Amino acid sequence: MCLSQLVELNESLDDIEDAGFNVYGISPDPPEAHQVVADQYNLDFELLTDVQGEFGFTHEFIEEDQTIYRGYLAVNPDSNELTKEIDYLPGENVNEVLDVLESMQD
Repeated sequence: MCLSQLVELNESLDDIEDAGFNVYGISPDPPEAHQVVADQYNLDFELLTDVQGEFGFTHEFIEEDQTIYRGYLAVNPDSNELTKEIDYLPGENVNEVLDVLESMQD
């Protein structure tokens, strides 16, 4: 997990939720590590553990050689439309991510 990215997303949480989306951080780190990060940085969204990498492999955020890419995946709950960006720094590009989320609402 990139801490600066998580902090940036947390600071934009209200805008993301106003667009109709929830935020979850997912990584292969154990739950105990997630709790330390969440407490230390006062994160207001849930960090999920993908120890086996199932989510990461399925959505191509993890390669067979165990290379892990940052990115985001968004699902419109009404239409089930899915979009994702791999090898992308969502925390540094929150405004662009918000534009994508808002376009998914059209």
